[in-house]
Amino acid sequence: MHPLVVALVSVGYIAWFLFSDKYRRLPPDALPAFPVWLFYAPVLFFCRLCGVRQEPVWEQPLLPHRRYLVVCLPHGAYAFSGVFFIAPQWRLTTYREYRNISPVLIGVASVLFYIPIVRELILFLGGRDIDKKNIKAILDASPRCNMTMIPGGIWEQIHTDSTEERHYVQARLGFIRLA
Repeated sequence: MHPLVVALVSVGYIAWFLFSDKYRRLPPDALPAFPVWLFYAPVLFFCRLCGVRQEPVWEQPLLPHRRYLVVCLPHGAYAFSGVFFIAPQWRLTTYREYRNISPVLIGVASVLFYIPIVRELILFLGGRDIDKKNIKAILDASPRCNMTMIPGGIWEQIHTDSTEERHYVQARLGFIRLA
């Protein structure tokens, strides 16, 4: 590839990176949802092609006037299941259960905002930095905003066992106090 092209793309991405950093501190519906379809449509097509169907199962219907904290367990060896399946459903309201509720904030580890392309995907999906101060500010500024997260972190990723599902709960339970 020509060095000038590489330089222009690099400068362009760095400019975008610096400009878009503010979005990780804004409400989840601050960016348009249409780019999510570009990502989610092939994932959905491939899953259906393989016979995999996924749909939410709720004990009770989600009420539009309530706020929710949705915690998905276990974290597992990789956290992209949340990005590939859960986040697009919330963001695009692909299921009837999601259509009457307000935007959903998806709490994401800060380190993921430093990985190119992953960062952009997370921002468009409504993922925001899980930092306590940031989450509190977003939830206070958006009184109808809901939140979802996959707790467990690195410990749970490293100690994943394919023979059993196990969830690690840390001594710090700030997300429960925040709820």
